[in-house]
Formats: sequence, structure tokens, C-alpha cells
Amino acid sequence: MNNQLVETWNVATKDYPFVDSESRIMSYFPHTHDEIEIMVIISGEWSFTTPENGVQTAKVGDMCIFMPQQIHSFSSLANDKHLCILKLHSRNSKEKLNFNLLRFENALLKKDDPFNPVLRTYIDALCKETQEKKIGYGFAANSLSNLIISEILRSEHILILDNYHKKQISASAKLLSDVNEYISEHYIETIYLEDVANYCHLSKYYFAHQFKEITNLTFYEYLIAYRLDNAKSLLESSDYFISEIATQCGFSNIRSFNRTFKKQFGCTPSAYKKKNQNKTHLYQD
Repeated sequence: MNNQLVETWNVATKDYPFVDSESRIMSYFPHTHDEIEIMVIISGEWSFTTPENGVQTAKVGDMCIFMPQQIHSFSSLANDKHLCILKLHSRNSKEKLNFNLLRFENALLKKDDPFNPVLRTYIDALCKETQEKKIGYGFAANSLSNLIISEILRSEHILILDNYHKKQISASAKLLSDVNEYISEHYIETIYLEDVANYCHLSKYYFAHQFKEITNLTFYEYLIAYRLDNAKSLLESSDYFISEIATQCGFSNIRSFNRTFKKQFGCTPSAYKKKNQNKTHLYQD
């Protein structure tokens, strides 16, 4: 996992969208991807962050719409968490559009906005096609995906970035890329704020301020999330002891690792490992 800024899993393809209508994920720290992503809030209350608009709150019925290469993160503010997540392929060989320069206004479509039910009708139909998988569902899903994209592009909410915001977003992406590069090489070690700030050619205080503004996380919160994500991958795919995984992911002791992991994922590392091993055995059988 050398670059956690760019999400390369759960992707949409040209002929089929990615749809997860039952997502219960608690939080996802800053990342980008090549698709248009739509999050429909089914239950709970959610906080999300973009460099352009800062921290916002989305409630039941609201939608978050993130355009390609737009940095964003989100987290649940309530235990009752349920999202419908769609990722839609945005490349079109016949119509030359630079989606990277487009943004949906505030990245938020409120429930009471007249455009919301228009989009929701297509989204519900898309979810139904991907769940029922009747004959021709692939064609139907791709058609609905294209309709959703065209509705977004034609809505009054779509914005084209000006030069100032282009530079601002480019600077934010560069900073996060540099941070990820440094962490990927040093996350096993003790990392001091001054070290990563120097790597980014910034003063410690300016770096801390900029990083918090972009991600709504302190650098150390981000570092812990990075370490936990690596630990989760090792728990899923390796036979290492829990203590070995804790050490390999930069945690000073297993007690700290257990406490931090449970706080983030709702279960201990050993319980998570056992659950995923059971899944593996089921697939093998």
C-alpha cells in the first residue's frame, strides 16, 4: 500500500458501475479516485471533508457527490450508519470532457433540493438492476449510470474550477502525496511532526495547519489511520501473530494496538482476524 491517496479498489468499469447499497463503513480518510462517487445517506449523520469546502454534515436523504480526482474523506457521527455508495465511470471517447476540473457545488445535495429526487429515481433504479440481475441488467445499469452522469453535468450545481482553485487543489494533492510517500517509508518507525514537515519543505506549524485544513485530521490521527489500515490488511492476508503485526505497523505495544484497533473497527484485532479466516475457509470449501 504505497499510495493510499489514490483509491484503486472497488472501481467502476466503462461498462458497469460499482454499487454498494449496504455500506456500513465507519470512516474513510482522505483519498481520490478516477470515478464520480455518489454517497446517499440512508441512515445516521455523516461528516465529510473536501479541500474546497472544508467540513460539512450530511443527514438522511442527503447526497454527497465527489468528482474525479477530488480529495475527500468522511466519517459517521452516529452508530446507526448506512450508506449507498456508487462509483460511475466518467470517461467518454466521443465527448472530450475534463472531469478533473469539474466540481459539484459544495459536494452536497440536500434532501430538499429539487434535483435530489430526480437523481434519486435513477439511483434507486440502478441499485435495483444490480441487485436483481435480470437478463440485460448490464446494459440497463450502464445506461442508468450514463443518465446519472448526464443529469449531474447539466444541473445548475456543476462548477468549473478557476485558476485559483486549480492551484489550490494541486497544492493540496501535492502535500498529501508527499505525506503518503514519507509515511510509506517510515510508518514502522517513530515519526515526528518536524520530520515530515521538513520533508514537505514547510515549517512545522504551517504544515500542521495546512494538513488539518485539507483533511480535517491532525497528522498523528492520519498516521494512526494509515497504520491501522496496514494492520487490517495483514490480519486479512497473513499468518503473523497479533504482536508481530502491531510491531510491523508501528505500534509501540500490543495493548495500544488492541485499544486503537477496537476503537476504529469495533472489534479486537484477534476477533477481526478470526472472522476473516472463517470467510477464507468458507470460500475454500
